[in-house]
Amino acid sequence: MRTIKFLPTTDPDFARIYEHYAYERGVPHIANRIDTGIREAIKEHLSYSPGIGRMVKKQNEMRGFLTLNSHWVFYTFDEQTISVHRIMAAKEIKSWDALDI
Repeated sequence: MRTIKFLPTTDPDFARIYEHYAYERGVPHIANRIDTGIREAIKEHLSYSPGIGRMVKKQNEMRGFLTLNSHWVFYTFDEQTISVHRIMAAKEIKSWDALDI
């Protein structure tokens, strides 16, 4: 099992997700469930099978993993660690080539 490391670039991502559900939609309990669900999916799936994600950037071996059918987790991994770089709503992604990750 690999260690999960959330890079500082995920802090605004989690904040944006929480803000969207808690304040814009007015459902803070859903915001908490989504945050927890994303973190649990990463732990349950990626820590044991990091290769399951889709390769999205070959030059830095960035992979994407769809969680909760709504959010993409972008990460890299080595033998010991999974480094989570970004978390984005699926609806925000227009093109893999346009991703700034």
